Amino acid sequence: MSQDSTRLPRRVLGVICGPPRAGLTPWSELIVETVRKHKHILPNGVNEEAWAQLEWEFVSLYDNGDAILPDPETLRANFAAVIFSGSKLNTTEQIPWLDGAMSWIRTVIGPAATDGGATSSSVPLMGICFGHQLIAKSLGGVVDFNPRGVELGTAPSTLNHANAVGDPLWRRVFGSDAAETETKSILMQELHWQSVLALPKNGAVSFAGSSMCDHQWVRYCTGVYGTQFHPEYPVEYMSELGKFLPWQKVGDGDEQAGEARKQAYYSGLTQASPQGCSIAAAFVDLAITAEPQQ
Repeated sequence: MSQDSTRLPRRVLGVICGPPRAGLTPWSELIVETVRKHKHILPNGVNEEAWAQLEWEFVSLYDNGDAILPDPETLRANFAAVIFSGSKLNTTEQIPWLDGAMSWIRTVIGPAATDGGATSSSVPLMGICFGHQLIAKSLGGVVDFNPRGVELGTAPSTLNHANAVGDPLWRRVFGSDAAETETKSILMQELHWQSVLALPKNGAVSFAGSSMCDHQWVRYCTGVYGTQFHPEYPVEYMSELGKFLPWQKVGDGDEQAGEARKQAYYSGLTQASPQGCSIAAAFVDLAITAEPQQ
């Protein structure tokens, strides 16, 4: 499809970072559905003309390596934003495409990779779970196994209003600036062994944290965000996902401890907060309605 240079692209690139889970809904369908569903609850409304032009394209890092990622010029001309998925992989593993993907992220972000909020990424980026950790590591953050343990199930994250004052994504999610937002916490779906243990030193700030993970929602620089929680996972998916989790591993090798964690997981599952689930939709809305960069 040719791209009119006078019109902002309305296409989002979804980057799949891990293998599909047999018997479960593909991530591509989950992210498209959560964005479609939650755009309707954004409190300030959306530009329906822009949303009518929205297109998605998906590529798999896991299957094809970092060569599948478009060069930055092609990306800027044809895509409004990029969203990286979660993965069964860990960023501490020897993954053939990891270094290439991190280099690509730094190139796309450009000067904002070191200047933080002083400059904007050339194309907005969002990472979810593994994708969030991938962006953090690309910019010099620390990612590793969480010394607090595995975080599984539905859990509250406390919002850090002071860090989000003036942020446009926050405003789209809550309908007000962070200084005026009354919401104190959000319930979200969690599934991660590793976490961002230290943010990059480029001005990155955390918008939310849980008892298990300090950096649940992060702005890495202007236009670049990450969530450790999964805004795209409905509770029904989490219930099905539990059938495939290695519960003995969750229990540190103890079968009884793993079974106890499994019971706690299922008994604690509940619907996530609509506001938290709308973060991906708000990110897409921000990207497809922003002024084109010169």
